[in-house]
Amino acid sequence: MTLKDNQGLDAIDRKLLGLLCEDAEQSYATLGDKVGLSAPAVHERVKRYKATGRISSVTAQLDPTMTGKPFLAFLHVDTTG
Repeated sequence: MTLKDNQGLDAIDRKLLGLLCEDAEQSYATLGDKVGLSAPAVHERVKRYKATGRISSVTAQLDPTMTGKPFLAFLHVDTTG
């Protein structure tokens, strides 16, 4: 039996989510080796995290100098009326 916290996560979930935060491009096999699960088991957990909203998106961090944009800003203006 696996102990889960108030959010329904066990120790493997926490470790796996931490590893994904560090590098979301790791293969399921690599992640599995790090948490002691098979690649298919990791895949199922990641699928569940996405389905439940624990993982809401995956983003890319751009190097401004490598993109030729030393200053990069995204601006959202919302107006009403």
